[in-house]
Amino acid sequence: MGAGGVIPPPATYFDKIQAVVKKYDILFIADEVICAFGRLGTMYGCDKYNIKPDLVSVAKALSSAYMPIGAVMVSPEVSDVIHSQSSKLGTFSHGFTYSGHPVACAVAIEALKIYKERNILDHVNRIAPKFQDGVKAYGELA
Repeated sequence: MGAGGVIPPPATYFDKIQAVVKKYDILFIADEVICAFGRLGTMYGCDKYNIKPDLVSVAKALSSAYMPIGAVMVSPEVSDVIHSQSSKLGTFSHGFTYSGHPVACAVAIEALKIYKERNILDHVNRIAPKFQDGVKAYGELA
């Protein structure tokens, strides 16, 4: 979505994609780096489009961009595979170079608390129509 100008796909796009990946037993990976944490009026873009991914990547707004951090959320099925292999390969075989940095994690936890305490999702849904009208009006000037 981001590289193409953050253009929403047609209404049936993700339903069709999910049907194909399910039919061929392909993991569905959702890149939520741009769409997560209220930017579409839902906690995740997947919620807005009723997407059921196997893996979800998040970053940037995870810390409200105050600290570099990223994360991958996995479905129970993927988690089960990781856990089953951890007993053979060791706990840290699935880690990343900068996993779990305590300062970045603390900032992310605080950002998530603020999103909830300040009702950011409600605020986005309330102001989005006015913002969209303004952007459309600006586009008509060009």
